[in-house]
Amino acid sequence: MVYELKVSNEGDVFIKIGATSPYCPVTDFIAYSVTEAIKNAILARKVDVEIDLKTQWTPLKMTNEGRKKFIEINGYDIVELWLQRFGNKVE
Repeated sequence: MVYELKVSNEGDVFIKIGATSPYCPVTDFIAYSVTEAIKNAILARKVDVEIDLKTQWTPLKMTNEGRKKFIEINGYDIVELWLQRFGNKVE
């Protein structure tokens, strides 16, 4: 999940991303993959990837487009299920 993205006029890129779990075992691979994808997409002078493991991800962070795609693929609304179980809070 992308939490923040900044691109300077000089070509420096800062991206703050999160994982669905603070115990995600592949964060180094994710950071490397994001760096390489950015370098292949634009002429970035510098790419700084920050992984935020403190911000808890919930389905409430999904965009409307992501939510519709999730429903299309999986056949149910994960946001509605979350709201029924937890309400509008983050656990």
